[in-house]
Amino acid sequence: MTQWQRYLRSRLVKNFAEEEEGTAAIEFALVSILFFSVIFAIIEIGMLIFANAVLENGLQDAARMVRTGQVQFSDTGEEDLKNRLCETVDVLMSCDADRLILDVRSFDDFEGATAPPPLVGGELADDFQITPGGAGDVVLIRAFYLWDTMLPFFGPILANLPDNQRLLSATTAFRNEPFGAILEE
Repeated sequence: MTQWQRYLRSRLVKNFAEEEEGTAAIEFALVSILFFSVIFAIIEIGMLIFANAVLENGLQDAARMVRTGQVQFSDTGEEDLKNRLCETVDVLMSCDADRLILDVRSFDDFEGATAPPPLVGGELADDFQITPGGAGDVVLIRAFYLWDTMLPFFGPILANLPDNQRLLSATTAFRNEPFGAILEE
């Protein structure tokens, strides 16, 4: 290699090392991956929190039908209860029977008001029931929604069910108002 070739090679390497054009673009490309990942994670978690708040609000609204005896004295009480819940949550959630699940249980007192866990071995349980009880009974209502995570790379982190799904839940407990025969006495 001649002296001239060595000079050109060292000069090219030196010029390349000193060149700063395009550095900002490369730095942005490296940092933007992390930046957008954080932004998308914030959006995903915000949607989960918002969806859970919508479910809670819808359940409180629908629970009023049980508390006042509308479900107990209606021929289509279970359907009316679910439709009432769907009216509130359909802004954000679909009301498919496979996605939105209600569990209504009645008890004699608040101390005995317990329900089995909704997940058994990482799978959704199948022992949900709708028993709204009578006047003066304690009622525990739970609503569950199978939420699909939006971004596949955050799904495994946020999911608590298979197929990147998160089980959202809302619960309320109350004593039914005196309705029906109890008012006639």
